[in-house]
Amino acid sequence: MKFKVILLVFISVMALSANAGSITFMCDFPVYVSQTEKENNADFNIEFHYDTISTLAFMRGNNGLSKVLAFKGSDGISFIETLITGAVQTTTIDMLSIEEGSAEAVHSRHSILFGLFPSQYYGTCKVTAI
Repeated sequence: MKFKVILLVFISVMALSANAGSITFMCDFPVYVSQTEKENNADFNIEFHYDTISTLAFMRGNNGLSKVLAFKGSDGISFIETLITGAVQTTTIDMLSIEEGSAEAVHSRHSILFGLFPSQYYGTCKVTAI
């Protein structure tokens, strides 16, 4: 039920702001690094939708659609997901590095799995203005 409400709100916001300035970030992170391993062929993708007027942001990942916090600065934008454990996951996109619609990005996870388990993904996000 919660997913349907969030989806309805998201669709409503996107419909109202079609002319207002919505941005979609389709992110692909092939490089993964943790305390114990590094992988150059990671298959991790995440998608963000950001409304430039309302500043509402949503993330579509492997657990479906969820609202995230967005912080836009002069050089980039960061999305923050808060978890029930008290940990956070952040994605920062360097808008100064944008070339041919793609920008460099990093996704950091500060997970608590029987102790602290930090990890990062490195990649790019395709940026599309709607």
